[in-house]
Amino acid sequence: MDVSLPSDSQRQSAPYQCKLYRGSISSGAIVTRETGQYWGYSVRLMTGLQKVLESKKFDIVAGVSPRGKLASQMDVCILNKPKVLLVFGGVAGVDAAVESEELAEWRRAEDAFDMLIRTTSLPNGSRSERVEENVLSVLAQVQCRLETLNQL
Repeated sequence: MDVSLPSDSQRQSAPYQCKLYRGSISSGAIVTRETGQYWGYSVRLMTGLQKVLESKKFDIVAGVSPRGKLASQMDVCILNKPKVLLVFGGVAGVDAAVESEELAEWRRAEDAFDMLIRTTSLPNGSRSERVEENVLSVLAQVQCRLETLNQL
C-alpha cells in the first residue's frame, strides 16, 4: 500500500502549520505514470511455481538462493528493458518450492530458473534467510545492477 501526502505548496498554503498531515491511499502505478519514476514493486499470488514459469511472461526468472551468484554480478541483456521475476522461497528456500511441484519437469532450482542470485558473499550465520529482509536487499541490488548495465 502506498500513501500520498500533500505537496510542499499544499502544505504551506494550509491555514495552520503542523507536523501531522492527512494522506490518502494511492497506487504506485499512479506515481510512476505521473512522474515517470519507478515506485515500488508488485506482488501476485499464484497457485504454483510451475504455472508462473510456464507462463513465459518474464524475460528473466531468477531464484534467490545462497548458492546463487551475487546479484551485483548478474549478466543479463537489458536492451529491451526486460521483465524480471524474482522468486523468493520461504524458510526452506526456493529449493523446497521447486521440489514441491510434483508435475514439473525440473527437480532442482538450477534447472527451474534462468539464474540463481544471492545478496552477499559473506555467510549470514543462519540456516535460512528472512524473506522480508531479503526482498529489500535483492530488489536494491538487482535495480542497481540493471542501472549499471544500462549505462554501459
